[in-house]
Amino acid sequence: DIVSKYADRVVAFYNGRILADGEPSTVLKDNEVRRYVTGGAK
Repeated sequence: DIVSKYADRVVAFYNGRILADGEPSTVLKDNEVRRYVTGGAK
């Protein structure tokens, strides 16, 4: 995954609010991030 390869920290935003902030592996597993940002879990 390109994000994990180049970033030590990721902040995911949706509609002006922070959904998650932390290591890429943690942020990308977050249910809200998956739903609203990456289009994964619904």
